[in-house]
Amino acid sequence: MLGKWRTRLVSAIAAAGVVSGAAWAIEMRTEDEVNITGTYDQMVFAAGDTVTLNATATDDVFGAGDDVRATGGSYDHLFMAGGDLSLQDATPHDLFAAGGELDMVSGHVLDDFAAAGGRIKLSRDLRIDGDALIAGGNIDIRSPIGGALRAAGGTIYLNSAVTGDVYLNGRDIQLGPDAHIMGSLTHRGRNVTIDPSAQVDGQTTALEPPPEPDWAPLKKVARFLGWTFMFGMFLAAIVVAWAFPRLMNDSAQIIRDRPLSMLGLGVLIAFLTPAVASVLLFTVFGAPIALILFAALLLLWPIALIAAAYTLGMFGRNRMKPGEPPPSSGARVLWCGLAMLILIVLGMIPVVGQIVWWAAFLFGLAAVVVQAGAALSKQQTAPA
Repeated sequence: MLGKWRTRLVSAIAAAGVVSGAAWAIEMRTEDEVNITGTYDQMVFAAGDTVTLNATATDDVFGAGDDVRATGGSYDHLFMAGGDLSLQDATPHDLFAAGGELDMVSGHVLDDFAAAGGRIKLSRDLRIDGDALIAGGNIDIRSPIGGALRAAGGTIYLNSAVTGDVYLNGRDIQLGPDAHIMGSLTHRGRNVTIDPSAQVDGQTTALEPPPEPDWAPLKKVARFLGWTFMFGMFLAAIVVAWAFPRLMNDSAQIIRDRPLSMLGLGVLIAFLTPAVASVLLFTVFGAPIALILFAALLLLWPIALIAAAYTLGMFGRNRMKPGEPPPSSGARVLWCGLAMLILIVLGMIPVVGQIVWWAAFLFGLAAVVVQAGAALSKQQTAPA
């Protein structure tokens, strides 16, 4: 029976390809809310936010949407795709479903069943006469299956009767007390639990689970990159504070004088620039400008953090040594480096560190952009 699925899927794709040439043979509904009722002897296609199927169809029926429900009726091949899928009191000959959450409450699948999704639940009141092929994150099977069962997922729970052979592949596999496998059982899992009341008439084969991934090399690389990044930011803060003292002093001054304005401007620049660049990227003449905007934002983010660190360093120096003359260039560099170290340490704190770094980036970004704009305007007016 499993071999027939490929032929049926190919047939469905071929049928979809001739829609334009045979529109008269297809019933199509596309609205926000679609209700399919009545009797149909041709293919039915329904798409919308909410799709409800309760019809008698001797041909294939397709339902796609955010919420797709088959609340009754009978179908030849029933295809369901979307976010939340549910089946209740329906009788498809074959059922194919793919979505986020699948809740098969009740009904009768006369032949084969195939499903893929995040969470899949097959209740006791659902009956499958043919084979079942299931793939998902969390799989709960409580309905009787008249053929073979193949399931793969993160968590698999089987607590029903299966006439044919069963193959289970998952991280956690559990057979409940009502599980009765009349064929053989083959399982591959890290944690396999079989209830003493569960029955397996055939042979049970336990395959070797895949080895646990070794994250140690990746952790070493991440640790090395982290230390490299921190040292690079510390070194960059010293170099920028020494090479561009006027830019750092002016940026620190404007952050101290207009903190709220700089914060608002930083938010505007940080979020508006990528949005505008993304729009321009899909235009012929705007694509070069978009690339320049992305490159500028990428270049400005370390300078913005350094400007924020310089402001923090000068603030700390003035607090610790009030009334003293302005610091020398060497002292400014050291205070900036110390402030950058403080930002790096704070950045290691979960949640709080991300908030601190974002705030520092937004303050520094606005100040650097304002000072850069002022410098460009002075250069343009100088010849005049």
